[in-house]
Order: sequence, then structure tokens, then C-alpha cells
Amino acid sequence: MILTIAASIAVALGFWIALWNWYSIYATRRTGRFVSPVPLIGGLFIVMGLLCFERTMRYFWIGLVADYGTLALIWSLPALLREVWETSTFNLLHRFTGECDGRFDDIRLFKRSICTIECKHDPPAPCNDNGVCIGSYCFLGRWHEQEEGFRLEGYDGQRSLTIRFANGKCVTTEAGYPSDRAYRYDMLDARELTKIR
Repeated sequence: MILTIAASIAVALGFWIALWNWYSIYATRRTGRFVSPVPLIGGLFIVMGLLCFERTMRYFWIGLVADYGTLALIWSLPALLREVWETSTFNLLHRFTGECDGRFDDIRLFKRSICTIECKHDPPAPCNDNGVCIGSYCFLGRWHEQEEGFRLEGYDGQRSLTIRFANGKCVTTEAGYPSDRAYRYDMLDARELTKIR
């Protein structure tokens, strides 16, 4: 009896979450801002509930397709796994780090011309007029080797970054940074880096 009640609640809760996840598509289109669905939870509740009833046990897979959040996760899983592999240490070719004025920069160049730029601020840096501060951010882009160093592109619109070797140090030069940006917490120009790999 208790199992039947718990399974019924799980199915009802799962379908309720699934409805909200499908609503997120409409909300995204209506507002123009991305409304994220909740992955797995709705689908898992439906699957667990259906597995508890002998008559519905063979239809447990409905939980995987009835919930948009779970369906979207299953659909994007191959791309997520590929991205994790491409930016893993197995594919890391070069790494540069630098620290100055409470900001830590970590630039990694991977095989297949993939690069990541990660910056952390301690304390967090102001990023708009509303007093909001940002602690960290990350860019994904492309890179290629040049005679004097490396050039990174495609990480934030028209921005590009050159890492040059000069006097035993690595110095960055950035082009294409938006001139109208009041808060330049993410500017990468004139940073001194150390090549650690």
C-alpha cells in the first residue's frame, strides 16, 4: 500500500516537473531569454514510479521521452562528452598561467586547435552598474601557432589574443575588445603569463 502511494506520487511529481520543463520552451520564446529546463529529475521520478507497478513496468521508458529536460540531456550528451574529452588533460598541449592584482588567468591550448581561457577574481570584480560582481568566467575558442607565439580567436565575438615570448616571459596583446565596455574585468591585454606546459 505504501509503495503504491509512493509510486503514484513519484509519477505525478515527475509529470508535473515534465510539464514545467516543456513550458520552459514557451517561456524562452516568449521572453527572448533562455529558461533552462531541469534535467533528469522529472524523468527519473516517472521511471521509478512506473517500475513499481506491474502493469506499467514495461513502459518505464516513457519517463525518458515525456520529460523535455531529460530528453534534452540525452540529446546533448554526445556533444557534452566530446567537449569534456577535447578539453581533458590527455589533449592538453600548452598551458599558460598568470596572477596579478587578485586575478588568476589560466589559458590552455588543446589538440584540434581548441583553447580555453579561464579567469578568476579574488575578490570578485564589479561587472555592471547594479553592483554585481563576478568571481570567474571562461571562454572557449580556437588557436593556431605563429612565428612569435600563439594566436587565440573566436572566444568572444571579434576578440583575438596573441601570446608572445619576449625576454623569457609570455606577454599578451588583445585586439577587438569592445571599446564601449565600461567594466573591463575580462580584458586580456598586457597580461604577463608563465608557460607551465
